Amino acid sequence: MTTAPLPDFVVDTRELLYGAARMDAAEAIGRALRDSGTVGELTRGARRLSGAVGRSVERELATAVDGFLGEDLLDLAASGWQYASKLRAAAHLTRQDPGRTELVPMLTHKITSTQQPKVDLYVDDIRLGTLEVGLTVVFDVEGLLAVVRGGALVGAECARCTTTGTLTVEQITLAQRRAAFDVPGRVRLRRALPLIPAQAGPAGQAGQAGRPEAETAVQMSADQPTVITRVPPPPPRSR
Repeated sequence: MTTAPLPDFVVDTRELLYGAARMDAAEAIGRALRDSGTVGELTRGARRLSGAVGRSVERELATAVDGFLGEDLLDLAASGWQYASKLRAAAHLTRQDPGRTELVPMLTHKITSTQQPKVDLYVDDIRLGTLEVGLTVVFDVEGLLAVVRGGALVGAECARCTTTGTLTVEQITLAQRRAAFDVPGRVRLRRALPLIPAQAGPAGQAGQAGRPEAETAVQMSADQPTVITRVPPPPPRSR
């Protein structure tokens, strides 16, 4: 696992895992899939998936997995803060007083964002199997002040943070990288994150709705596979 500073705080999961030099993540994923033998195991029963067709399948599957990357790291962290009881309490206070701003100290804490999308592979309308993808991002945060206004999280101030990203397929690690993710000064979120529903009960009673898993289906014929369905990955489950 490599450790490196990030260029600034506005980076995404693709940059975290594959660096800020705009490395071709799909190509790297395809190479890792090939080296691990994952695609070969998935297509073992399809004799025609050899040569150029087999390589094309690898590229399409890698592109599908790459499609689950690209989420903004600050948005992921903010989604974890959304369920902190101190922030929800501050949200109620600022909802009742629209001109009020609360700075909530979060001190040292950890946020773990986990997503488990799937990629289905079809050959001539016959489903060969499913790739189980795992994307985990862990934030180790020190000295955070969360900015709450109007019942929503609107920014963060003065945080030191180390972020670790891990991408797996079929429980095989394809990429893992740790990076500094310090928040310089006060940062305003690109969109305010509501901390309580429009009609909320007492602080701490906000619920979490269930979230569907993301799926991508790769449909192929003997000639050329194509990605036919891509559902965006769900928001993170943070704990």
